Amino acid sequence: MAEGGGDVGFSFEEKKGDLFDCPETDALAHCVSEDLRMGKGIAVLFKKKFGGVGELMSQGKKTGKVAVKIKKNRFIFYLITKPKGPGKPSYASMGSCLKI
Repeated sequence: MAEGGGDVGFSFEEKKGDLFDCPETDALAHCVSEDLRMGKGIAVLFKKKFGGVGELMSQGKKTGKVAVKIKKNRFIFYLITKPKGPGKPSYASMGSCLKI
């Protein structure tokens, strides 16, 4: 139940395996910086598989917001959790992205 009494219609399931082998109807999400460089970790794989960095940049999202890419039937959420590549995100910025 969402704050304010509304049902958000959201379900969450954790599974082990290759993230990119899940059905194309499953949404994906990962954390990135505002500069959308995606130069380390799983972000590199997202960048190679889904591309569209220019499209994401044009959305002009700042820290605490979420950029969205739709590829076929899949939503890919880019949680903007920090201003620049190096460094760690804060709980506050992650919470803003997730609307906690």
